Amino acid sequence: AIRARDKSAGRPIERISNSPVNQGVWAFLVATYDGSGGASAMDGVVLYQDGVPIASTSNNFANYIAMENSTSPTGLGHSWNSAGIPQGLFNGKMAGGPLGPLFVRRELTALEVSKLYDLGAQALGLGP
Repeated sequence: AIRARDKSAGRPIERISNSPVNQGVWAFLVATYDGSGGASAMDGVVLYQDGVPIASTSNNFANYIAMENSTSPTGLGHSWNSAGIPQGLFNGKMAGGPLGPLFVRRELTALEVSKLYDLGAQALGLGP
């Protein structure tokens, strides 16, 4: 799942995979966002697993306008409860360095996501 929050709207919006991610095996997960914003912002998000788009559902909110520049930290591998405490902590291994989390200031294409997956699989000795 990926979540975005508009502090003024009072609740986050999210996009959630329709199937659980397999546990105990490497998974290459990517979320792309077209920057559309507004009440249907999560319709502009695509989730990928192992270089391929996966079925997912957007949970939008009519009062959501846009993400706001705030002091809230970015979370990875967990979610936040209403008291601002991390919950649902990821209990596994995550690749780091050049294979770790990355942020790109534009929406990646499906082909670019697929190529990143191929590079990572090769680097980890998991693919051709």
